[in-house]
Amino acid sequence: MGSHGEAVGIQTMEGIHCGLMYLEKLTTPLIDGPIEFVLISEYGDTDKWRRGPRSAEGPVHYFNEKYFSWRGENSGIVNLLLIQWDNEVAQRMAVAQLHIQAWMAAMPQLKHVRL
Repeated sequence: MGSHGEAVGIQTMEGIHCGLMYLEKLTTPLIDGPIEFVLISEYGDTDKWRRGPRSAEGPVHYFNEKYFSWRGENSGIVNLLLIQWDNEVAQRMAVAQLHIQAWMAAMPQLKHVRL
């Protein structure tokens, strides 16, 4: 994303940091359509610590490691698109990475989306 966007934290309904969203620098105005996350891919469970992006202040953590597993079972991360609908057409608003446990707790629904 470089200088074209910024990373912002994503929180659960309880206010726990569970992921990062990389916002695009918008070139078109926002529409009033509904928004939703679309699952694109997944990094599976790991035994190695995942290094997040860096900022001028130091490393940025993907999620709060006190609440979400960083290794072993259920330590995966999902890659998402944030899209906004304008009738039958969707526009990409951002990309995001979210801890698998937070994604599953959000109870995602299976839906066909043509990209």
